[in-house]
Amino acid sequence: MKVRWGLALIITLVICGSVNLYAVDKILPTMNITPSHFSPGEMASLLVCINNANPHSKDKIISGDRFRIMVGTSGGTLVGTGSVFADSAALLPSDFAVTSGATSNEIVLSYVGSTKEFAPGESVCLETSLQTSSVLGPFEVAFDPPDAPGRYSMRARSYLVGAIVNFPIGAGGSPGPQGPQGPAGPQGPTGADGAPGATGPQGPVGATGPQGPQGPTGVDGPQGPAGPQGAQGPAGADGTSIVFLGAWDNAVNYVLNNVVTNLGETWIAVAINTNSQPSDINPDWSKLAAKGADGSTGAQGPQGPQGAVGPQGATGATGAQGATGATGATGPQGATGATGATGPQGATGPQGPQGPQGPSAMIVAGGTGTSNLSGSATRFVGALYSNVNANESTVDQVMTVAGLLSDLYVRLDGSPGGTSSYTFTVRKNGLDATLTCAISGASTSCSDTNPANSVSFSAGDLISVKSVPSATNPTARSMRWTAKFSAS
Repeated sequence: MKVRWGLALIITLVICGSVNLYAVDKILPTMNITPSHFSPGEMASLLVCINNANPHSKDKIISGDRFRIMVGTSGGTLVGTGSVFADSAALLPSDFAVTSGATSNEIVLSYVGSTKEFAPGESVCLETSLQTSSVLGPFEVAFDPPDAPGRYSMRARSYLVGAIVNFPIGAGGSPGPQGPQGPAGPQGPTGADGAPGATGPQGPVGATGPQGPQGPTGVDGPQGPAGPQGAQGPAGADGTSIVFLGAWDNAVNYVLNNVVTNLGETWIAVAINTNSQPSDINPDWSKLAAKGADGSTGAQGPQGPQGAVGPQGATGATGAQGATGATGATGPQGATGATGATGPQGATGPQGPQGPQGPSAMIVAGGTGTSNLSGSATRFVGALYSNVNANESTVDQVMTVAGLLSDLYVRLDGSPGGTSSYTFTVRKNGLDATLTCAISGASTSCSDTNPANSVSFSAGDLISVKSVPSATNPTARSMRWTAKFSAS
């Protein structure tokens, strides 16, 4: 299956109805899709994620809550679903069930687990397979949240806009440098005291004499065992599917995303190659992980306490006065010292590599939504949301970055009819630009991909699209448009 993950799209969220964002403690469900650019007529993967966007949310998700996702037929046909992923401290993939909706392009994600918190910033994602349309242009992905106003802020349908395009998609940037080594973990707890040594036997009673000297200090106890290994870091985000083939072999023919090890480092193939040894200057390979530095030696545990003094020998019986008796026996040896403290915990492993850089080109889009163009008067259509109006200042949008607009595509929900037509022109600061196309007769789409007609925008310029009907009064239709925008 061909997967395009390298593109990002300025996604426009079109909310039908009123939304009370951050309403008290309620869950605010929002949806995003990855990717949003697709080539025509391909089998592609589409990842749909539902997030809780209310930073103050405390309400719970309960069994029976249902999230509906509907892909517009102008984008293609959903042909299957894959795994569920949960980026959450409490929610699990097994807490969700996936079923088909009322149409083949509708999916229902139902919560079937016990009552839990859907915490702020957490998300649940579903893999789907999309057979894309062969017709270029935008398409909608609709999202219906659960109908539970007591726990959810947003209850109206919202939309995301994707697109079927035929312009080239740029390759991802090279991996960033490896992050610094993490700090050393905390020292482990002190080990338990060792058992005291056995008391030596009492010496025999001898003639009265001077007291024996004190016994020697007991020996240090053995060092405690090493502390437990530090906890494993959190799981990284899902990446490109790779195939690990062990150590690099000059006789193997490597293809894209094959992973090998060489001289203590890990490499991924970015081009088909044979007998091309991985290195920092070889364009056939990209380094995934550099050889890590050796960890430092742990600190030594503290010395055990001094052993206890042995007991004093018993006093001998009083004898007859005479010669001085022999010196008494040496007292027993002191008890063995306590076991030393446990050694420190090992160092945290190094940080993973940085992800690839995003694309430089993006889609600008708009449309009339559920409204129609006028078949007898000029109308203006906005960008980045659905609206149409006879007053251009009501719908035009501000371009926040400078760049070049090109490759205009326009689609109607039906033909103008007969010999009638609609002419569509990109507008800049209230004036017609050179990017334009017309739909007439039985046609339902048009485009202008001539590079010479590209329009340069500066940050702060206004953009809209003008619709002019022919004098023969074409049939009123709804429209949507897309164009390629390359930031400068």
